[in-house]
Amino acid sequence: MERRHEIKMDKLLKLLYDEAMITEEQYQQVLKECERSMSSCDTVLEKYGFLREQDLLTFLGEKFHLSVVNWDRYHSDPDLLELIPKHVAVKYTIFPYALERGKRQNKITLAIANPSNISAIDDIAFMTGSIVKTELASTHAILDAIQKYYGPAEITPGTPDDREQQEKRALLPTITPSGWAEFDALLPELFSAADSIEEDLLAGLDHDHPSTRSLVELLEVAVKRGASEIHIEPYGQEQRIRFRVQGVLYEHTFISEQIGRGMVQRLRRICQRAELSPTPTTGIKNKQEAWNGSFSTGFIQEQFLTIHITTYPSISGEKVLLSLQHGTFPESLNALGCDELSSKMLERLLSRPQGVLLVVDPPNYGNVATLYTILHQFVQPEKVTLSVEQKVDVVLPHVTQIPYNSQMTYQDWYALLSYRAPDLLALKNLDHPLLEQLSLEFASSAIVLASFIAHDFADGLCTFLAHLDAIFGKQAQKKIFLALDALGGILSQRVIRTLCPHCKEEVALSESDQEFLHGLGDQLESRAAYIAKGCSECLETGYLGQTGLFELVKLDKGLKQFLLQSHPLSSLHVRNFLAEMSEDTLKSRAIQKVRQGITSVAEIRRILF
Repeated sequence: MERRHEIKMDKLLKLLYDEAMITEEQYQQVLKECERSMSSCDTVLEKYGFLREQDLLTFLGEKFHLSVVNWDRYHSDPDLLELIPKHVAVKYTIFPYALERGKRQNKITLAIANPSNISAIDDIAFMTGSIVKTELASTHAILDAIQKYYGPAEITPGTPDDREQQEKRALLPTITPSGWAEFDALLPELFSAADSIEEDLLAGLDHDHPSTRSLVELLEVAVKRGASEIHIEPYGQEQRIRFRVQGVLYEHTFISEQIGRGMVQRLRRICQRAELSPTPTTGIKNKQEAWNGSFSTGFIQEQFLTIHITTYPSISGEKVLLSLQHGTFPESLNALGCDELSSKMLERLLSRPQGVLLVVDPPNYGNVATLYTILHQFVQPEKVTLSVEQKVDVVLPHVTQIPYNSQMTYQDWYALLSYRAPDLLALKNLDHPLLEQLSLEFASSAIVLASFIAHDFADGLCTFLAHLDAIFGKQAQKKIFLALDALGGILSQRVIRTLCPHCKEEVALSESDQEFLHGLGDQLESRAAYIAKGCSECLETGYLGQTGLFELVKLDKGLKQFLLQSHPLSSLHVRNFLAEMSEDTLKSRAIQKVRQGITSVAEIRRILF
């Protein structure tokens, strides 16, 4: 055992002396033997016959008002053994005896040899986010239980340094030969040198620390469940953790404020070590400044993961948002659920030498995945493609990705982008007038792919054109004419959850659902549909996987003439005009997904309203 643990056991030995359970001579003799053999004091007391195990347990039980563990009633709980790993149990000489699951917080019963070791109890509570109560057991009984129920430790061949190097190499990408003999001869050396460059900062933390273990376990659960966001926010005297899975926020658990604060401190430290020091995001004065940062890791579930952190103060305390990016996206729009007709129309628009294509959707409805998929599918190696992004979520081949810098002027940006003469320019999250001005400037020489937040194509179009009034003032009318001439189309989308094939169930439609579908334009008046029942395969949500609803509106002469005559524009008028011109809308596609049993009426209600 570690010396620091024995120092804590000295407190127990001194307690026995103070309570006249042992003499001063016995105290000194046991203390020396504990230091020499690194054994626990209760083991040495039993060995020398100074104090029997049962007498010690009886004394401690009366002193600390604790009961003694009844090992005959113990039933192994794999979940509890996983919650408190073996090395932690050995380190503190404790054994997780029972787990009582609660709605908000679990309760763990620990078998403990030294009830005066308060720090061990606090660390377990901090690490697991549970209420901890204790019962007494002897050291040898605890160690026997650890050996019996955890099993022997797995031994990885090689020295620790060898294993560390192997783990680092496993995280590095495979290097593909270039075909140039002189360069390929250097690849082994370059690959070896990469070990000294790449450092997984999350893996390098002290994983014996409770806050680190809590953070790692939280990230592992989030990745297992396919979460794209983790929300850690004040909730009364506790902190609530929610996961965003397939676009929907789910309540995961509640933790103490101490646990949440410890995890955020670790995240802040990682960003600082990555030389991506937390950047203030607001001027709010509070105990915690708002900041953001990001880092990448391959430590969680052996997946390459980029974690963007944003924190900001509120009246109740600091809220934390973790955005998880897996660095992957669908290979084509068809894989996203885009129909063949829309995909071909989009391909024709992007094959033009110039023009603007807007991609719009509400927050958290797949805009980022769609933009990256379009770039991946349509970008060609011989073309110059630039992408200006608020934050780079995924690194794309053949694309020069430029982080957006709000300190640069329009002239600076124009000079920077003009120098590279792009064939395709992507402007991700077009929420600044400067970026919209750039989109119009380059629309005459390149295809501009601009994305921003809007409810649907009508809101997106009206917002895009309304910004021109603020940018150009008296010249706005002329610029609107030029903007409409440059606009090739608007892609509006929603990502919807698909029903779990293992538990979806056909039921008769309620009167309310029939009226809802009829209001969307369902002329067949369907009498039945599938619902999300929930099972273990879909984590009781009823949904497993996602697909997309896409509406690509091409700005033809008729629509452009209507927009010019109707200025200033109203989203409702634009929406009604297009509904008369075309029956192929998001609503009609949503009805089709319900009829096919792909999704539920409840999901359509959620994403359309």
